[in-house]
Amino acid sequence: MRLTQHTWDPQLNAPHTGSPAGEGTFIGDYFGNITDGTTDVSTFVSTYNDGSNPGHYQQQVVAKVAIP
Repeated sequence: MRLTQHTWDPQLNAPHTGSPAGEGTFIGDYFGNITDGTTDVSTFVSTYNDGSNPGHYQQQVVAKVAIP
């Protein structure tokens, strides 16, 4: 089941590890998913701009969805 209509791009304003000029980037962590039989709680990173993220920074999202 897709939780969001917005696909994120991990290269949009990706943090650089080691130094600002470095080529390696960091996607983020603390991804998770848990269910209790009726509800799914997921955590993930998004670069989507809903009007409050014009720099497309990585943001941690927590979504709670009823399981059909």
